[in-house]
Amino acid sequence: MVRDLLALARALAHPGDRLAWLACLRAPWCGLDLASLTHLADPTGPGLLMQRIFDAAVLSGLAAPMRTRLTACLPAFEEALAGRATVPLALRVARCWVALGGPLCLTDEAERRTAWQCLHLMARHGDADLEALETALGSAPIDTPPGADAGLQAMTMHKAKGLEFDVVLLVGLGGKGRPRERSLLAVQPRLRSDGPDGLLIAPIAARQQQTNADSPIEAFIHALGVEAERAEDLRLLYVAATRARHELHLFGSAVWREPKSEDAGWSPVKNTLLWHLWPIIGSPWGPLPGPTAPPTSTEPTVATVAQPSLRRLPPGWAWPELPQDVAATEGSGDGLRPVNPEAPPAYEWAGRSARAIGTTVHAALQVIAGDGLAAWDGARVTASRGRWRAQLAATGLTGPELDAATVRVTRAIEGALDDPRGRWCLSPHQAAESEWALCGMSDGELVHRVIDRFLVVDDQIWIIDFKTSSHDGGAEEAFLDNEVERYRPQLEGYARLIAAMDARPIHLGLYFPLLRGWRSWRALASAG
Repeated sequence: MVRDLLALARALAHPGDRLAWLACLRAPWCGLDLASLTHLADPTGPGLLMQRIFDAAVLSGLAAPMRTRLTACLPAFEEALAGRATVPLALRVARCWVALGGPLCLTDEAERRTAWQCLHLMARHGDADLEALETALGSAPIDTPPGADAGLQAMTMHKAKGLEFDVVLLVGLGGKGRPRERSLLAVQPRLRSDGPDGLLIAPIAARQQQTNADSPIEAFIHALGVEAERAEDLRLLYVAATRARHELHLFGSAVWREPKSEDAGWSPVKNTLLWHLWPIIGSPWGPLPGPTAPPTSTEPTVATVAQPSLRRLPPGWAWPELPQDVAATEGSGDGLRPVNPEAPPAYEWAGRSARAIGTTVHAALQVIAGDGLAAWDGARVTASRGRWRAQLAATGLTGPELDAATVRVTRAIEGALDDPRGRWCLSPHQAAESEWALCGMSDGELVHRVIDRFLVVDDQIWIIDFKTSSHDGGAEEAFLDNEVERYRPQLEGYARLIAAMDARPIHLGLYFPLLRGWRSWRALASAG
């Protein structure tokens, strides 16, 4: 399911990604068979695969049931592709996935939680960093279903770093990972002790070139990359194995090699983690007997092949009809007025550029708080400028306006990371939440609110709102005081929601990363 969501994200972010589109068309929500995929992926056909699925002439070559399935998915794909310039990728993926019926393909509550966690990670990583998103998904802990033993934790080797457990079980050590992909341009730093460092650069070999001799530099760089990945795998194996305090259990499978081969007997597949461990853990077992020959029989046998279990939405599926709307009006029932989602303040004056800057800065600060301050240095900020620029461009900013907005976002992040108060706001403390969504009653209304930063420090609650306002000229202190009065009602509303759930003292704060400005006060809801 996570792979299907990631494939959908890649297809919508890069419409020319042929493999991603094939994965989307094979996923449960579309469910094309292999013959249909072969027809659509015909390399001799015109245009991109994404374009071919909208071509009536191409669709006419599909079997009727498969054509019906694909045709039902096209409106969702078309809408998601049309929003590339204005709608964030995570939102396009979520809308498209729901329209395709993705949630109906999930079998239990654990899968549903995992799916929404995946979409949440997409929102955090933005439109321009799918590689970082894939890494984050690989290192995220596997969700434990409610009621499961809290003492049992399942996670990847990456996530286990820094943790310890009484008993550790490492499974799947005999499986091979995904082979290293060849990039269009191979690059390898060359460190020299007798002169300046340099770079080895080589393009990928042409399709007609089948041997390493046709592109020796590229083959050499590729081999170095394979060796680096092997070293990283061994490092991760060491990390995982040393997490155990008392017991370490290793699980993997070996294959039988005939005596005439070089590695006769039972041994793991080459270059797997179990293969690297085999010289140590394999020798105490001694030689093991080979597989038992099946009993001979004169009766003819029919080979049976287990077919994979495929999830598919039934043809003609439809979302269940929503119940009739029931409006809660003042004076009816328990006196609730209609639901009022949080609206922008009446003084909302910011233009498109200012809103885009605010949204991008808030998302970046959420990522920084989640990653930890130690993970963000100057090099990380510089490397992230491209992603922030892409997020700003996705809102419609172009040209000088986009350049200026990128500079302001970078300045805001640098200001927060260099400022002791900013680092305090982003630190974990006793408890912390970023972009914390709440729903509750306020003045007789059901309201929805999102708190930029929620902290618990010394058993006292802090509600902090990040503001990307700037002020040119003098009287900066007066400007900050004026901003307090401007946003006081908004933060006091947050405090009333929290006070209804928690009796601890509540403090409110406004932080301005562009100005490195700070204002705080005790909330009226907890004053006394």
